[in-house]
Amino acid sequence: MGQYNHITLKEREKIFFLKATGLKGYQIAKKLGRHKTTIYRELRRNTTSNEYSPSKAQEKYRERRKECHPKRKILDDYSLFLKISDMFLLYQWSPEEIASRIKAEKGKSPVSRSTIYRAIYAGYFDEVRNVLYNKVREGKKNLRRKGKKRKKSNDPRGVFPVSNELSERPAAANNRERIGDWEGDTVVGKKGKSCLVTYVDRKSRFLICSKAANKDAECVNDATIKCLKGCPLESITVDRGAEFKRHHRGLACRILLSKTIQPLGKRYERKYEWTAQRILSQGNRF
Repeated sequence: MGQYNHITLKEREKIFFLKATGLKGYQIAKKLGRHKTTIYRELRRNTTSNEYSPSKAQEKYRERRKECHPKRKILDDYSLFLKISDMFLLYQWSPEEIASRIKAEKGKSPVSRSTIYRAIYAGYFDEVRNVLYNKVREGKKNLRRKGKKRKKSNDPRGVFPVSNELSERPAAANNRERIGDWEGDTVVGKKGKSCLVTYVDRKSRFLICSKAANKDAECVNDATIKCLKGCPLESITVDRGAEFKRHHRGLACRILLSKTIQPLGKRYERKYEWTAQRILSQGNRF
């Protein structure tokens, strides 16, 4: 399908003049280099009482264009907008958490996470933030990545032998059929200082964490043993960060590592560790 160009005000004036000379729609189309259907549609839409006015036709065109643009759902209901503002700016909930909470309360989804993200990047929350919360930075700074794209890393970490690849994870663990399959990660406090070692059970979503004195392999391994002591233990899944290179010591279960040092995609562990980070690390050291 070729590109379509809307009729301009200058073309509408020519249509008015040519129509006044008695030319038919197909003849006008030929002179303007337009398809005859375009001219007939223009006359049908904008002729009132057998009269065609270029200025009125242009005004109707602008009104129709406004209706074509998507509605700003998040601003239609002001009470909903203020509620989302509180959740996002005051309590620092993520767009996913906000959309899920509103859906649970109302039984339907009046606003999606994508709509909230678009509102954040469009700056809808900036003025609210300045007026109600007396803070001047942009609303998107409340996002976990501060509105910035993830940068590719050339980090040489993760070059160490592993006991089991992620592809070897049992079907029962993949399908979340049993208790005792854990996903682990670390939450860093002040750089170079202590960190939290977090584990989430894949089936129950139960979160357990322990403090490590440093983000090195020995401290993280000790914190892992302390964390999971007395818990049902079938398997542990972690990424291939250097902090997990002592993963085989002191744990009597299958340890699975991803092929890269990047966090495991689409897993509940990430969601819960961000929650733990907000609760425990704001303005504090671990």
